[in-house]
Amino acid sequence: APENEIRAIAVARLAGSVTVKLDMQKALSAIPASFGIASPARIVIDLPRTANALGRNSQSFNEGGLRSANFVHTPEKLRLVLNLTESMTHEMRSEGNSLMVVLTPVKAAGSTGENEVVRF
Repeated sequence: APENEIRAIAVARLAGSVTVKLDMQKALSAIPASFGIASPARIVIDLPRTANALGRNSQSFNEGGLRSANFVHTPEKLRLVLNLTESMTHEMRSEGNSLMVVLTPVKAAGSTGENEVVRF
């Protein structure tokens, strides 16, 4: 039986990154396992013994590099798939009863021209 549930999901953009906030029924005992996939660009987070209380299995966001989220339920876990428009790194932290997932674009070195030092 599930020991926890996702009750809400929200997204905010801040300085080039996108933060996904998952509101849980109770605080997580540990940061969940996760991995990234390059093509198609997505991040997968496995929440053990967690139910989906959102009433839907997908949600579109189109915020920054985050296109949408899908929830896939199995008896052991709830798999959250974040579908991205570009490759992004992710960092997770727990804040109270929420899991925060910070997504940051992976830019190819030298492709944007930012942070380059020009010498004459």
